[in-house]
Amino acid sequence: KTPVKASAILEAISGKALTDVEGINANLYGYTVLDSINTIYTLSGLDFYRILGATTERVLIFTKVGMGRSPMVAIRVSQLKPRMVVLHGPKVVDPLAIQLAQKDKIVLGLSTLSDEQSFGDILSKL
Repeated sequence: KTPVKASAILEAISGKALTDVEGINANLYGYTVLDSINTIYTLSGLDFYRILGATTERVLIFTKVGMGRSPMVAIRVSQLKPRMVVLHGPKVVDPLAIQLAQKDKIVLGLSTLSDEQSFGDILSKL
């Protein structure tokens, strides 16, 4: 309901920033949690725009991520880009995913929450 700093979101979800961008102090106005595999299989480009909603100043959280390359490639080819992307699942993040995030000035985070179901509960309290 109120804007939340990207750094506060990372702290709340046991995350760390993988990119060094100015956006870490940006105010974000919403979040969407996506199953990365289902997203790749089912969403069209238009659906991806709908996910972002009225503003790109939001965080997309991808769960069930292998190494993070696929979500970042999908975002790279999109006209609209979220301010922040959080990956959940990988032990190691593909260097290309980090490079793509840096190129687009996206805050890329890695969450170590044990349960992907916790994102909604945690973020709704911020």
